[in-house]
Amino acid sequence: MIKLKTIENEVLKISEAKELGEEERIGVILLASMQVGMNIKKLIDYTGYDRDIIELTVRRAKETGIYLGGKYAVSWFEKDIGGIALICDILTIQGLVERA
Repeated sequence: MIKLKTIENEVLKISEAKELGEEERIGVILLASMQVGMNIKKLIDYTGYDRDIIELTVRRAKETGIYLGGKYAVSWFEKDIGGIALICDILTIQGLVERA
């Protein structure tokens, strides 16, 4: 299993932020969910983040089609667009953009 700190560092690198804000935590939750599942309790245990941000991320990922029917519909690992795709999905979770 990938360490939480590794995921956090990768998200910080993508976002070019100095510290974990709400956006970065959402990105970490999305990536962490690929290891522990879209399970609120498991995500809280793994990340130590507040329940509110985890519940929001899980609910919105399901509502918006990021996570649908037990599968991820994402491009986070595509060579040229992965980082941008993750940022767009973070903005989708926040309700700032809609997926096409």
